[in-house]
Amino acid sequence: MAFARTFQLLLVLVASTVLPSIASCPGIATNEVHIDCDEESKLAGGIARMKSTTPITEYYKEHEVSEKEARQALEQLDLDEVAKAPPAWCDECGIDKIHFCRSPAFINDHCCCEHRHSREKLPWLPHTCYLGKERCQPHSSSCSKYREIRQCCCDRILIAEYKSKFNAANRITFRFPSSSWIISGLVTIMAVRYRPAR
Repeated sequence: MAFARTFQLLLVLVASTVLPSIASCPGIATNEVHIDCDEESKLAGGIARMKSTTPITEYYKEHEVSEKEARQALEQLDLDEVAKAPPAWCDECGIDKIHFCRSPAFINDHCCCEHRHSREKLPWLPHTCYLGKERCQPHSSSCSKYREIRQCCCDRILIAEYKSKFNAANRITFRFPSSSWIISGLVTIMAVRYRPAR
């Protein structure tokens, strides 16, 4: 009898403490873990915050020009054609336009405005274009403005710079082995000449 009475008291005690918490907070019970109301509200708030953040934008490689392809294209360019005066409708190439030509914004606008379905407009410039699902916005005011700046200023400036850059790299590449032979020859001569006597 005493055992039954103790069991009833224990049952009432457990029911009085557990039932109100279950009624006010359903909680999540899994095999071995029980998440309390406070933890559940924190999780719900975290999930809500995650849903309200900006979604991740996926990009794909639209087209690419490797350095090797750029060198080949630059060798095939008719430099007399490039050196001709800009078209009559072009404005002067001010410092802002020159800065734009040398900035990443120029490549961004190229990727945004000139897609692979058209003929590559910068075959002599190594670059990779990535595009997302959303429509991109050019840094210049529009794609037509970008094309105008490219034709009037950037093509001439960048062709000259990359021609110089690629030629300088070729000269260094060919000069380096000959200078290393000279240095190694001098070291060998000095080692033989100043060898300690036995």
